This record gives sequence, structure tokens and C-alpha cells, in this order.
Amino acid sequence: MFSRILVPLDGSGLAEAILPVSRALAERLSGTLVLVHVLERDAAETVHGERHLTEAADAQDYLESKRDGCRGLGIKAEAHVDVHKGRDVAGAIDELAWAHEAGVIAMSAHGRRTLRDRLIGPIAQRALREGSTPVLLRTAGASADAPFVLRQILVPIDFRHTLTQALEAVGELARAFDAAVTLLYAAEPANPLQARLLPGSSRMLRGLERRRAARRLQALAVRLRRSGLRVDAVTKKGPAERAILDQFRLRGADLIVLVTHGRVGLTAWYENSIMQRMIEEPVTLLLLRDAADTATSDGDDPERRSR
Repeated sequence: MFSRILVPLDGSGLAEAILPVSRALAERLSGTLVLVHVLERDAAETVHGERHLTEAADAQDYLESKRDGCRGLGIKAEAHVDVHKGRDVAGAIDELAWAHEAGVIAMSAHGRRTLRDRLIGPIAQRALREGSTPVLLRTAGASADAPFVLRQILVPIDFRHTLTQALEAVGELARAFDAAVTLLYAAEPANPLQARLLPGSSRMLRGLERRRAARRLQALAVRLRRSGLRVDAVTKKGPAERAILDQFRLRGADLIVLVTHGRVGLTAWYENSIMQRMIEEPVTLLLLRDAADTATSDGDDPERRSR
């Protein structure tokens, strides 16, 4: 996953906050950073209060300076400007990931939830929805100067998702950085209507589900320990987003690995998706789309399936 890391940059310091993470991964995992900029149609002159790169020559100079800085640190890096104006930025980033054979897209999020974000979703979430390439996302408040240190990885577990790719990534990162891993299962509260109509049955069913999930979580932790990882397994009651944030703060996690449906727009807004909430926190996230969703979305695209 981390042999080639696509890093979209727009010239702003906020976007550059992903660079310490990207450089650390490339260094530890012998990867290559693919620095890119997408030229937008009718692009704004400023972005996040800073000058926006709107000309190909300026963008190329900027990316090459960042590339040379990475190479000076002994990190392999490339620089590419996408000059095909007029395409949707999220779609363009997804296509660039495929074109440059990137295993992950690394980018920053501004963390604001404007009406536009709620309707069409942040670019990172839309890029995840457009394709199957995982997204490494650093949220608001991160510094482009502070080094990234990976000591604690938090992995929320939802057994309804396919977890294979996420666990492979966790293993790769934990070994490279000698990081500890926390597996977290959050037992969501019962459906309110069901709890009112059938309180006894509802409590019994939830109890059975929690015990079964706890056994599965412990078995998963044992399996990962046998592969050489340092793993804790934690089961909590309550909403998933609250449990994730509580464990993130308690353990001082440097990275949260989430498998998501990649929902975007009005669906995510009304469902209060965990990913939408998480981007408002100062965290680094590795987001992977559920394999079942990926198969469905790519099912009508033979060329993408072949890639």
C-alpha cells in the first residue's frame, strides 16, 4: 500500500501539513512520494487565505521545490502537474492515483463543515468514494513543520466490514514504526423503538451481540500478537464515534485506521457518519473503503477492475 504515496498539494501551508506524515511513511517503508497539483477551472486566487496555484509553471516550480526537499532527506519523490482543467478535483485525484499506481492518497482536510461540504462532501471523502484507493487524511490543526511519530495505532473494529486490507496495513505500519495497536469494538445502543417495545428481549440480544463481538475481538488480537504485534483489545458500550474519540485521547493515538462505506453528501449529513465527525478533530486517519462497496462501485468498469 505504501510503496507509492500520492500527495495532492495546492500551495497552502494547510495542505502541506500532510508532508511530515508522508515523508515518515516513505522513509520507514522505502516508498516514493508522488507530489501532484490539479489545476481547476476558474480556480480561486487564494486558498485557505493563501495564494492558490493556478498556473502550470508556478505549480511545477512549487512541486519541484518540495520534491527536491524530500530528496535532500533521502526520500524518493516525484512531481507532476495535472493540466487537464475542468474535471472535478476529487475525480482527478482518484484518476491520478490510478495513473501513478499509488497505493494510498495522502492529503489534509480543513475540518470545516460548510453547507457545501455537507452537500457534496470534503474532497478527501469524495476521492475515497470515487475509487478504491485508501486515503491518509490529516485534519485541521496539524503542523507542516512538526515531525510525525507513530507510536500508537487505534483500529475501530466493525465486524460488518471486510477488515483484511486494513489489518494488513496496520501490520505493515506497526512493524515499520514499532507501534502498539489498540483494537476497539463499540457496542452501539439498541434501536430506541425496539428497546421501548421489547425491553427485555432487546437487552438480551444486545448482551449476546456484545459477548460474541468481544470473543471475536479477543481472537483477532491473539492472531495479531502471534504475528509479532503488540496489541490490546478494548470493548466499550455506546456510540462508536464517542468511543473512538475517548480511546484516541486516552491512549494518545497517532493514527486511527477506519474502514468506511465512503458515503458522501446528504446521506453522510443525515446519518452523522463517523468520518464526517472525525475530520473535525486534530487526528491522522487512514480511511479504507469496504471491499464490498469497492466491488459494487467498480463492477461496471472492466478497465478499473483489471487495474
